Amino acid sequence: MHALFSVRCLPILETCLADGALKLADLCERLHTRPVTEREWRRFDPELRAFGNLNTPEDYVHARSPRGHIQ
Repeated sequence: MHALFSVRCLPILETCLADGALKLADLCERLHTRPVTEREWRRFDPELRAFGNLNTPEDYVHARSPRGHIQ
């Protein structure tokens, strides 16, 4: 899962921790969140490289290459 949070979320995060609500879902329930669609994401990452999975050193080397793309 990928997520971006503003520092304005910090008080809510601190409240979650104090309440023992330690799941990411607990935080998201208390915030105004929305999923980002694939179409929106592709505007910034057309090949969806941010979602690549690196399991081996070879995967890492390939991902760093100029035309590297992880499946």
